[in-house]
Amino acid sequence: MMHLQLQHELDLEAYLEPSLIALSDGSVRALNRAASQILNPGASIPSLLDICRDQAEAFRAYLNACSSSRQPLVEKVSLDGPAGGTEYRCYGNALVPRRRDRPATLLLRLF
Repeated sequence: MMHLQLQHELDLEAYLEPSLIALSDGSVRALNRAASQILNPGASIPSLLDICRDQAEAFRAYLNACSSSRQPLVEKVSLDGPAGGTEYRCYGNALVPRRRDRPATLLLRLF
């Protein structure tokens, strides 16, 4: 699984839009250059739930729904960045499905 995850991290730079790999619990594993510039340049983001502007429970439910879908699911999210809160359409789907002892690995793309 580690090889698969590293391959996906390398593929993130192929996306022009801000994209990231996160776990279904909200923890961020990798960001492409576009995402790191708009979300928090120069600093790490431990969890998407930390930068979710409102309705963290709804966002958590969205991440859980994404964890069981290979097809992208769309949700409107508001995330904090250096310029304040910005609304995005988030397209999320599972790269590696959830297991009993591990959350799913998700691809999230922001438009």
